Amino acid sequence: MTDSKIESLLAALAKQSWSVQPDFFKPELIHNLKEIAVQYKAQGFFQTAKIGHGSLNPSIRNDQTYWLQDSAPEQAFLGEMEKLRLSLNEALLLGLFEYEAHFACYAKGSFYQKHLDQFQSKLVRKVSTVIYLNESWQKEDGGELVLYDKNNQILAEVIPQAGTLACFLSDAIPHEVKPAQKERWSIAGWFRLRG
Repeated sequence: MTDSKIESLLAALAKQSWSVQPDFFKPELIHNLKEIAVQYKAQGFFQTAKIGHGSLNPSIRNDQTYWLQDSAPEQAFLGEMEKLRLSLNEALLLGLFEYEAHFACYAKGSFYQKHLDQFQSKLVRKVSTVIYLNESWQKEDGGELVLYDKNNQILAEVIPQAGTLACFLSDAIPHEVKPAQKERWSIAGWFRLRG
């Protein structure tokens, strides 16, 4: 993560409430995160993802997730996100207090229908992030993250290529994950206000 990448993200987020930054993270970090995620999945730690406050609904969402742990790659990643949190607070005065994140694995055919990341009953998620771990991903592989405005107009279609960071205001940008044509890996996270 370079200063110029952070500046570009901050400018876009301030202007339009979202930002997509290719090659935001070093390839070595992305590779190490993917390796540890694959190990966790092989060990059976991933669980079917839930919606809202803990209900399963595979017609809306059918990926699997596992919250970040304490391995060296995860700690390195969280250190980078802490730098980003401080930059967001300094530049945009957002009052972000902490960051939470999980690995997400979408099997072939998996998707997540359009939604907002903000719980209506608990308004603590402020900025959403998605970091992609998929090397050599092609457009025909599907699995795009589609960002919408409040009028249902498409703002961006993000190919889930390794190292790309998508970042957007949690309560302002509806989004969905289109069905993937092969296994798709990411880290979804949220910068939160003090709750």
